[in-house]
Amino acid sequence: MTRTILKHLIILSCLFFAACSTPIKKGMKAYADADYETAVNELSRVESSNEDYDLAMAMLAKAEYKMALQAFKNAHDPKVLIEHIKKMIPLAMRTKSKELLEEANKAIADKLKETADMELMKALMKEKLKFGF
Repeated sequence: MTRTILKHLIILSCLFFAACSTPIKKGMKAYADADYETAVNELSRVESSNEDYDLAMAMLAKAEYKMALQAFKNAHDPKVLIEHIKKMIPLAMRTKSKELLEEANKAIADKLKETADMELMKALMKEKLKFGF
């Protein structure tokens, strides 16, 4: 009898912890820990039938934006910088977050200050203006 009760408690505990470690919870924790790659992977797994789907998709866009921002900041090749701007700005716009848009704008401005390459400056400004920055 005691073994049966213990067995049931173990099963219930496993089910409880499995339910607590849903993709959205894992993704939100990863985002809070600045582990954006894990956040993207987990939040991408949230199904459209989930009641928190809209929240998951908003957080997914933010995590994808943060990854693009990091890649942009670390890039030095002009073509790579442009590709990252093309990802970063639409993602920031999709989040509708003024804070992220300002962050993207600042990152671009910082890159412009860093470079003495006039062609790169023109290309960065051209991409920035395409999005109304």
